[in-house]
Amino acid sequence: MKKVLFGIIILVATLFLASMGLEYYLGSRISTLINSNPDRKYDILFDDLSISLLKRGVSLKIIQLVPLEKDPITKVSGSLQNIELSGVSFIDLAFNRKLTIDQLSLIDPGFRITRKDVQGRPQDNSKALQGVFQDLISRGVISNFELINGTAEFYVDGDSLYSFAQFTDLNIFAEGIVSDSIIIQNSVPFQLESISMSLKNLSVKTEADQEFKFAELSFDSESKSIQIKDISLKYKDYEKHLKSMDYQTEVIELTLKDFSLNYLSAENNIYGDWRIVAGLASIDSLTLDVFRDKNKSRPDEPEKPLFEGMIEKIPFPIELDTVRIINSAIIYRELLPGNTKAGTLKFDQLKAEILNVISSDSLQGDTQMTVTANAVFNGVANIDMGIQVGYGKPTFTLQAKVKRFELSGINNILERMASVRVSSGIVRELTLNMEGSRYSSSNQMTFQYEDLKLELLGEDHSKKKLVSTIANIFTSKSNLKTDRNYKNAVYKTDRNIYRGPFHLLWQSTKEGLVLIVPGDVAQRFID
Repeated sequence: MKKVLFGIIILVATLFLASMGLEYYLGSRISTLINSNPDRKYDILFDDLSISLLKRGVSLKIIQLVPLEKDPITKVSGSLQNIELSGVSFIDLAFNRKLTIDQLSLIDPGFRITRKDVQGRPQDNSKALQGVFQDLISRGVISNFELINGTAEFYVDGDSLYSFAQFTDLNIFAEGIVSDSIIIQNSVPFQLESISMSLKNLSVKTEADQEFKFAELSFDSESKSIQIKDISLKYKDYEKHLKSMDYQTEVIELTLKDFSLNYLSAENNIYGDWRIVAGLASIDSLTLDVFRDKNKSRPDEPEKPLFEGMIEKIPFPIELDTVRIINSAIIYRELLPGNTKAGTLKFDQLKAEILNVISSDSLQGDTQMTVTANAVFNGVANIDMGIQVGYGKPTFTLQAKVKRFELSGINNILERMASVRVSSGIVRELTLNMEGSRYSSSNQMTFQYEDLKLELLGEDHSKKKLVSTIANIFTSKSNLKTDRNYKNAVYKTDRNIYRGPFHLLWQSTKEGLVLIVPGDVAQRFID
C-alpha cells in the first residue's frame, strides 16, 4: 500500500513538474512570438506572464506599448493592466510556432496619442488608434477581440506639449474576425461578423477657448446604428471671446440632447477618408445659438454659397436619405451699431425633415434636396417653410407661410432692431415664394393684416409723437383681400454674395413689406 501511495506521489510530482516545465516552455515561446513580426510597429513589454493549461488561457500583466517607428507624425503609446488570451491552441504554439487564439482581451488600457504640430485632419488621430488594434491582432490568428474600460488622451507636440482631447470608458466587442482580411474603415480593421463599441466623456478643444463634448457614443453593427448623447459646442468664456474679436463674424454655440444614425451602409468609413452613408439621421433637442456684433467692422470675406454650395463644402462624402429634426430651437442675436443690448430672433418648437442630403457631385445625379420645416417665432407666430435645392447649379426655390398672430407680440424685437413699437395690429397671413439664384431672387409676397398702428422710437426708446403720427398717416391700416386697395408684391431682390441664403430670405422679406405696408402716397415717395 505504501508503494502505491509513494508511486502516486511521484506521478503527481512528475506531472506537476512537467506542467511547470511545459508552462515555462510555452511562456518563452509566447515571449518570443509576441514581438517576432518584422512588420510590427509596436513592441509589447510586460512584467509578468502566467499560463493556465486547463483553461487554455494566457495572462500578461502590467504591459507597456512601445512604438518602434522613428519620428512619426502621429505616435501612440500606452499601458495596460492585463492582456488576456483565451482559447489558446497550445499545440499550434508548441509545434507550429503560431498564436491561434479564440479571444484577445485588453483590460483597462490607457492610450496616449501625440501628433506633431502640423496641419492634419481630425480623423488622422482616430486612424492612429485603429492602427494599434491592427498591429495587435496581426500577431496571430485571433477570432474575437475585446477591449474593456479603455481611456485615451490626445496631445499636440509643438513649441510645448498640450492636451486637446480625451475620452473614457472605451469598450469594443468584435466577433468573427478574419485577421488576414483587412478592411480599413472598421474600427477594428478586419472583416468581421459583428462589432459593438461605446465610449464616454469625449472632450475636444477646437480653439483656444472653445470645447466640443459629448457624454456617450454607442455603435452596433447588428442594428446598424450610431447614437451620441448630450453633445455641446461651447466657449469657455463667451463674453471674453466676443470682446477679443477684431471683426464682425457669427459666433456659434450649440447643445444637442440626442443624435443618431440609423440604417447605416457598409460603405461607411470613420477612419482615414471619412464617408457617412445612412438611411436616417435623427436630431432631438438641438439648440443653436448664433450671435453677431454689428458694432465691429466686417472683414474681407469670400463669396458665400447658397444651399447647394453649403452641402458641397462638407469636407467628406455624406449620403443621407432623411434627416429628421424635432424639439429644437435656433436663436439669432444681433447687436446693432450703437446698441449695448442685442435683439433676439428665436425659432423654437422646431421640427424639420430634410431628404437627399448628398455632398459628393458623383452621387448627386438628377436628385434634389427638399426641406420641410415648422417653428414658432418668438413664441407668437407659427411658420411653415419648404425649400427645394437642385444639385449641380446655385439655385433654390422657397415657400414660407406665417400664420395669424398679434404684431405686438414681437415688440421686443422691433424695438431693438428697428426702433419701432406696434400699438396694435394683427397679421392674418404672410406668404413668400422665392426663386433664388447666385445674384438675385424673384419673389411673390402676400401680406394680410388689419388694425395696424405704429410708434416710432428715439434712441432712448421713447415714442416720437410727431414722427409716429406722420408714419401712421402714410401707412395702410389694413391690407385684406376684401379691401378695395388690397396689394400684394411681385419683385426682385439683389443678393449680397458675401452673405448666406438666409440673409437673402430676410432681405427679400423686408423689401416685400416695404412694397405692401406704406400707403399709396408714401409709396410714391419710396419709389
